[in-house]
Amino acid sequence: MSTLQAENYLGIYCRYLKQGLQQPLLLSIEAAFTYMNKLHGKKPDDAANAALKEWKEKMDVYWRQVLPETEREHLPTEFIQQTVDLYQPLFTHGCALTWSELTQEISHD
Repeated sequence: MSTLQAENYLGIYCRYLKQGLQQPLLLSIEAAFTYMNKLHGKKPDDAANAALKEWKEKMDVYWRQVLPETEREHLPTEFIQQTVDLYQPLFTHGCALTWSELTQEISHD
């Protein structure tokens, strides 16, 4: 990954951190990962429908306190953009490391 791309990702993460400190990000981790997993090789509408199903099934006490009852039956308007901004880099650049590989990666710095 280039330095410019890494700086861009960091800027996006910092922006969402600041936003999340002021108001909750309406972003269920389970629904976000469901969306990203379904997005690969499928239509965005299929991924959104799968995420919505997960969103409804995992509606816990926290979400019930944060969301008005009228907004619980659909994904928040920002959900897809936030999901792509925050999780796409992980899906694009992520890789599994073993402990020994991680040690080697750290020692190269």
